[in-house]
Amino acid sequence: MFYEGRQIGGYTLLCKLGKGGFGEVWLAEKRSQFVTKKVAVKLPLDEQVNFDAIRQEAELWEQASGHPNVLPIIDADVFDGQVVIVSEYADGGSLADRLKREGKLALQKAVEITIGILNGLEFLHSRKIIHRDIKPQNILLQGDTPRLADFGISRAMNTTIVSSTIIGTDAYMSPESFDGKRNVQTDIWSVGVVLYALLADRLPFPQEHPSERMFAILTKEFEPLTTEVPQNLQRIVAKSLAKQPENRYQTTSEMRDELQKALLGIAHPTFAPTEVFRIPVENLPTIPALENKYETNEPEKETVVSPQNINIPALTEASFPQESVVTNFRETPPMTNEPAILQTQEVNKASRQFQMNDKPLSNKPQKSYDSLADVLRKNTGFVYYLLFGVAGVFFLLGVTFIFSKVNYQPTLSNRVNTASNSSNISSNPTDLTNKRLIPYKKKNHFGYVDENKKIVIEPKDFYKAGRFIDGLAIVGSVIRAGIIDKTGKEIVPSKYYEVEPFQEGLALVRSDVSNPRYGFVDKTGKEVIPLKYDYAESFSEGLASVKFNGKYQFIDKSENVVIPPSDKYTSTYQGSFDEGLAKVASKDKDDKYGFIDKTGQIAIPLQYDYAGKFSEGLAVVKVKDKLVFIDKTGKMVISPKFYYEWNEGMPNFSEGLACLCLGNESKCGFIDKTGEFAIAPQYTRCSIFSEGLASVESGDLEGIIDKTGKQIIPFKYRYILPFKDGLALVSTKDAIDFYIDKNGTEYYEP
Repeated sequence: MFYEGRQIGGYTLLCKLGKGGFGEVWLAEKRSQFVTKKVAVKLPLDEQVNFDAIRQEAELWEQASGHPNVLPIIDADVFDGQVVIVSEYADGGSLADRLKREGKLALQKAVEITIGILNGLEFLHSRKIIHRDIKPQNILLQGDTPRLADFGISRAMNTTIVSSTIIGTDAYMSPESFDGKRNVQTDIWSVGVVLYALLADRLPFPQEHPSERMFAILTKEFEPLTTEVPQNLQRIVAKSLAKQPENRYQTTSEMRDELQKALLGIAHPTFAPTEVFRIPVENLPTIPALENKYETNEPEKETVVSPQNINIPALTEASFPQESVVTNFRETPPMTNEPAILQTQEVNKASRQFQMNDKPLSNKPQKSYDSLADVLRKNTGFVYYLLFGVAGVFFLLGVTFIFSKVNYQPTLSNRVNTASNSSNISSNPTDLTNKRLIPYKKKNHFGYVDENKKIVIEPKDFYKAGRFIDGLAIVGSVIRAGIIDKTGKEIVPSKYYEVEPFQEGLALVRSDVSNPRYGFVDKTGKEVIPLKYDYAESFSEGLASVKFNGKYQFIDKSENVVIPPSDKYTSTYQGSFDEGLAKVASKDKDDKYGFIDKTGQIAIPLQYDYAGKFSEGLAVVKVKDKLVFIDKTGKMVISPKFYYEWNEGMPNFSEGLACLCLGNESKCGFIDKTGEFAIAPQYTRCSIFSEGLASVESGDLEGIIDKTGKQIIPFKYRYILPFKDGLALVSTKDAIDFYIDKNGTEYYEP
């Protein structure tokens, strides 16, 4: 339909810049007798033409134009039946193109671009417009100047605070966006994701499957940035990615101001703000009057200086004595109404004057300060009473401690009902060994029930709870997690920020978000591998991928380095071993992917744009926006005919089937190992098969099908994670998460 040289209205098409479900974008020229101007022309496909929607987009874009960080619209019209939307041409391509070429940006450049994005958003927000789809693909570059584009899903604030439709790109969507809620903080979250990607060249939530990524955005913290990123920048990213909108920056200008301060420290380290320890005014010593005065030609007048009329003289380098301490001035707490003077002498001199008990400026009596020895001598009787009282307190504390040890039971153990309670479960741990316990949610808290829905552990203690696997389950609060056994006994204390299920006898744990470190605990709760790694993955096939001092390596369970860091790969990511091979990335700017064996040698060359993991003898790799399945020799087994989008994740075979999507139809189904569809492409998304079932999406809701394509559970959930041990974690449209079994039984009580 569109081709080079075609004339549409006054525009001559030169070359195609991009293509999507809406149509195509072309570089074009508008030629006149005097001027030839290059522009970008958006050409919706005939079947996508909705005149009302296009009119709304054009009007909104026109309203949003007029700022250097917003790409302006030039024209919107219909020529010979073809709708065209014309904007300025940004010769630097998109920010996504730059990331693909260069990888993560230098700190200064990443911050400068983010500030430009925030400037553009501030302009939109001032016009009551939220963008709702901030991502690198929608940020065009003119030189190094970012310009916001693609207003196809932007809306006026007062009309789209809540919507029943999920709109946006899920990797950049905030938790509340999945509920259809959008506001200024929605855009701020997306900017935080973009900033993270500029600093790390990866997403903060890198989960491949959309449902898993959505679950991570809703419930987990982002992957920590490396220590190469300064702490102040890490704090800015963390605040912009706060789960609750009220905990994020409330305006774009607030976030921009913080970034500008960080930029000053990056571009000019010597100008970085100095932290000053401030003493409240009421605790400051009274400073004696100074003998020297400023010399003037005016007759000397008696002046009382109050906090309201202090006149600070201009300070020059000569104003400070050679040994004086110079710090940044900060706002101090309100001063009293008592007379005061402006102190300009060095700190040490003022301190010495105070210690010498010079005459104070205030007319109030000067307090006399005795030494500790003087106080003890003058108050001998009081000291005896004091010592006697302290001894008594310690005696009572000791008695209390002894009795508490006699009657102590672990807190989590008390959560288990004994035979005398309604659950009628014996307190003998052996009675629970073979009993299946199911996470059960009552209102906002999880507990555990048996298969008859009889309560074993009261649903009042856990905000989150996992399945019991090998007799252990992960439980915890919103920001702390631990592991219990079936008696409720705490095996791994609830002191970690994140705990992964046990794999090969060890569980991956993560320390607090402020200084994230990874390590491993065994089933007794002992930290057998200390929390010292920048990043880590669970053990698989006897090895674990860890990142230490910015470099990736593989360790065994004794913490021996089995595969040391390499100069040939692992610049940004290193996967776990699956079926004897592990995915690695190259160290060049293109980030090509391949596979290594357990000796650390490259088994399949680093030549793919992206790669999944090996499963059932095959792995999917990306070649020029197409998906190819290869075997362990690197031979192509299933030819490239499936369109790839990052949002769909990287599929892998499970139980003989793999979910794949046809890009030209935006429909997904399941192929077998011959490459033919066993379940026809008819869904908007799909996941892996697990225990004979898989979740699929139709519209905005997910349901469950079996391997024949028969619907087992209707489309009613926002997302469904794969079944394990007969249970699947689901979330409703109202963001209420709980477990269901294969019959659709919901283990939840409102």
